Amino acid sequence: MRLDIEVLPGPETVTRRAAGYVAERVGAAVARHGRFTFAVSGGLTPWAMFRRLAEADVPWERVVIYQVDERIAPADVIAMHPSA
Repeated sequence: MRLDIEVLPGPETVTRRAAGYVAERVGAAVARHGRFTFAVSGGLTPWAMFRRLAEADVPWERVVIYQVDERIAPADVIAMHPSA
């Protein structure tokens, strides 16, 4: 596997690139394996990417998303969610 590092000019570009990359990987995985499994961190960080992905042509019925946050707590536990 080859590792490519991209330096992008700002958050909007990062969001657009991340959503595009994930959509490409979904298409390739579904074509090859019939499904795509995606593990993402919790919190606010991936939300902008998810908004972009929601607009993409992605076969969502073939996608499973897992939250891999190290701290899962009820939404009303503010101490566990300092960014809330």
